[in-house]
Amino acid sequence: LKEYGVNKAVIFGLVGWAFIGVAIAQQGATGFGSVVADREKPIEISADQLAINDETGVTEFSGMVEILQGDLSLNADFVQATYTPGSGAIETLLATGEVILRSGEDEAKADRAEYAVDSDQIIMTGNVFVRQAGNNLSAERAEINLETGAATLSGRVKTVLGTGDD
Repeated sequence: LKEYGVNKAVIFGLVGWAFIGVAIAQQGATGFGSVVADREKPIEISADQLAINDETGVTEFSGMVEILQGDLSLNADFVQATYTPGSGAIETLLATGEVILRSGEDEAKADRAEYAVDSDQIIMTGNVFVRQAGNNLSAERAEINLETGAATLSGRVKTVLGTGDD
């Protein structure tokens, strides 16, 4: 297990690129975000600690994790990327602890968010809250297919339309 300080985290932009890819795909499929991401912009990742285990194919960022690209951002207490050892192809991404995804004025929050790359699906669980264009939605679980844009929310779903909070 290798551990790196905050400054080394920027080297591992591939992990950040995958998370930003989630946000980009979410924008196209569900309309999340008022801006279109510019894939040419640099990806900046900061965290208190970075641990890489090449044998198991796990990279972990911990402590005030922030991933930025243009107007897109992901914040969480902990982010883990699981990848195929040898190829580096990312299989899953997991963010836990006060997960916040922002795009422009839109915001999604949850206790946990997991993205399965092969199935193009993101699952947000625990106190899910979405604010978009003055509308609020809350649930315990949200499953979003990023390819089709289909979403299923469950666990005491509540929607408040036209709150005026942009």
